Amino acid sequence: MGVLEAFTEAGLSVPGDISVAGYDNTTFAAFGPLSLTSVDQAGTEIGRNAARLLLERIADRRKTSVQVKPSPSLVPRRTTAPPRSRATHRDLEAAFNRSVECGFHLLEAPSRRTDDAKSS
Repeated sequence: MGVLEAFTEAGLSVPGDISVAGYDNTTFAAFGPLSLTSVDQAGTEIGRNAARLLLERIADRRKTSVQVKPSPSLVPRRTTAPPRSRATHRDLEAAFNRSVECGFHLLEAPSRRTDDAKSS
């Protein structure tokens, strides 16, 4: 996975310096050395409910609509842990920039905290 490689190239360890998590819990996320912590969105449950509600609606078009809200769950694996060391803002920024170059988009660039600014 490219973002993990980018952090390694920047001299950061996952999960020692930084934690990484996905949001789809694909089968790939659970494999061997990757073992990506992920949020499971309950895709099977969503599909089952969608099919059931559609069939109920087809059978009775006057039936009122129903809102179903499945709860996602965290599946912890090897890419998340409490940090063992402190990465500087410069380290995180380099890793972020490298991940963007590789075509990966993180939610946002690392923000500079005041204690990171002092250690940089």
